[in-house]
Amino acid sequence: MNIRRIITGCTLCAACIANIYAGDINGFNEITGVRDTGSRLHGEVYSEMNYGYNFEGADRNRWDFPHIVASAVLDMGRGWTLSAELEYERMYEDGEWCDDHSDNFATSRFYLNKQWNDRFGLKIGIVDVPLGVTNAGGPALTVYDPLSEAALMPMTWHEAGVAVHGTLGGTTIDYMLAALVCGDLPLEDCRAVGVATALGWQPFSGMRLSVGGFCGNTSRGMLRHGAPDFIDASFLSYGVAGACYEHAGWVASGSFIHCTDGDVRSVGVEAGYNVLSSVGDGRWGLTPFVRYDGVFHCPGGDVDKFTIGLNAALPGNFIVKAEAGRCGYGSYGTVNTLDVSVGYTFVF
Repeated sequence: MNIRRIITGCTLCAACIANIYAGDINGFNEITGVRDTGSRLHGEVYSEMNYGYNFEGADRNRWDFPHIVASAVLDMGRGWTLSAELEYERMYEDGEWCDDHSDNFATSRFYLNKQWNDRFGLKIGIVDVPLGVTNAGGPALTVYDPLSEAALMPMTWHEAGVAVHGTLGGTTIDYMLAALVCGDLPLEDCRAVGVATALGWQPFSGMRLSVGGFCGNTSRGMLRHGAPDFIDASFLSYGVAGACYEHAGWVASGSFIHCTDGDVRSVGVEAGYNVLSSVGDGRWGLTPFVRYDGVFHCPGGDVDKFTIGLNAALPGNFIVKAEAGRCGYGSYGTVNTLDVSVGYTFVF
């Protein structure tokens, strides 16, 4: 029996118990004596269809459909919440569709959280590993995960484990420290994946600076199944730094990653501006952007990618993305690509 199934089952049982335990007081206003009947379940379902064209090579067409991400948070009262995120992505590459459900489906997050106060909370289950801008849920202007991060680390990185987290100084500083595991029953077969930590700081409105790291082995967890091709060592560590800025129509982010295996490093920066931010009621958006990704000390030579694109937000939670990329793979030559995406978000 896989440890993730064990944790999922235990988390569901604990959620039911916590929900029953909190049921007598959750939603009850002690001042007015009236029970709040508002929904305790909130979330969203995002779906998109992507098409990509490669101007070089034999297999030039890539389709991505369906791509669905469903996330939800159940508030059970007394500081207990249950968070889940499920993702299904079916790709058409190299002239064929990938119809393997185990490859297409992922439980990106499924954990029970107890929040004693803003400064201290505890997660247990399948927890997120928020290293880098993308894994931390930062702004994403490109259609796919940025090359500078996806080339070095697993994307939507998640592992079974326990994490402590919280905020200090109001919302100025946030932290996370996680112990990550992988294994089967009996419990003596469980093995450690590693330790991850992340620290964020908001010096002013709209700006967040972050640092983080990971130390662990590559034979377990997502580093075993979703690690970049260049990783060969049995043990490695990551050092990550990032910055995000979202204010007054501007969206900008940058990250630096260092991997001890091969001394591989990467840097990625992007910036865009919503030219419709000062007009309308926020239902419309038009954001041209530019991005640069660089990967260095990689086997086969350095990689440089330049991307220009346009994001359009439409009424009804629709978004359309289009981008052109030019990627140089060292001695392997240059690849030019075009990607288009249409997405829709249902909020509940």
